[in-house]
Amino acid sequence: MVKSKKEIKTDKKVLAIKHPNSRKALKLAKQLSRQVTRKKSMVNSVLKRNILGERLIWFQELVDSEPETRVFTPDFFKRMIELYLERNDEELEQIRLKHSIGQRKNRQHASREDAIVMTKERETAEFHGPGFEMVNIMKPKMLELFRTWDGKFGSIGLLKVERFTPKILENYKLPPEMVEKAEKQRIAVNRWGVEKEGMDDDESMDDDESIDDDVSIDDKDSHDGEDHLT
Repeated sequence: MVKSKKEIKTDKKVLAIKHPNSRKALKLAKQLSRQVTRKKSMVNSVLKRNILGERLIWFQELVDSEPETRVFTPDFFKRMIELYLERNDEELEQIRLKHSIGQRKNRQHASREDAIVMTKERETAEFHGPGFEMVNIMKPKMLELFRTWDGKFGSIGLLKVERFTPKILENYKLPPEMVEKAEKQRIAVNRWGVEKEGMDDDESMDDDESIDDDVSIDDKDSHDGEDHLT
């Protein structure tokens, strides 16, 4: 790793010190300690930003797959978070299946397996503890802003990130106008297994009645045919 001019200058000062307990030495020790702390903080900040960025991209792709959905209810949002936590379950199952074949002593892909398990445990603890960090897509303005986000980690600051727990989502109340919009979403069940509000009982009853009518007509036709044959 290439050292900066400031670090090279500090190293020269350290070499020039004759007594390790002198005031000059203690001052330099404090400077070095601050530099180490600052570097560590910067690394942690970049790492946290990258993790959040990858999470936001995953959710953005999921939101974009539902372009007609204008209202994401708390139940809908909760299911999306659960799907995120389960995103690597299939890969983990395949790795464990390989381990079980032939009773192998060596754990193939052990590092990847440990990484998946640790990541899921950390994210699950985050969701059920301090809260899962994510953009509040239940708010129309934030949803629109999130849809148009360019996906660059440097522009994450433009998005307002909040923390969500199961309890927060359970108690979350949509404004009346949003509830009305949610009720107009006519898709009964989407591909995530989340029921969308708005499937009227009258519509389902009408469908059942139309099926019954078709069946009764077919039965009548069959009876008429039998009478004709006799």
